[in-house]
Amino acid sequence: MSVLVSVQLKVRVSQEQREEFKSKIQSFNRLYSYISQIINFTEVNWEKLYVFFRFLNNKLPKGLTERISIIDSVDLGSLRIQMFHCCDFEKLMPQKH
Repeated sequence: MSVLVSVQLKVRVSQEQREEFKSKIQSFNRLYSYISQIINFTEVNWEKLYVFFRFLNNKLPKGLTERISIIDSVDLGSLRIQMFHCCDFEKLMPQKH
């Protein structure tokens, strides 16, 4: 009978360190995923690490993104709509005899 023991470690790291760690996990996963499609790896530990990081990345909290407002940056008053080409669709339709 196997016993699954869950250990929770509380490590004091800054938000910046957490985001950097998650970024490195994501970079490794993208790179490994891409390269593994091109060549065959014989390193089993890399595959195990890839699978572990893939699941770990899903469990890590999402980064806090700063919401920005682009309303002040976009000036719709100066938007210009211009017609480049006009086509008579009736001429393209087959004629009924």
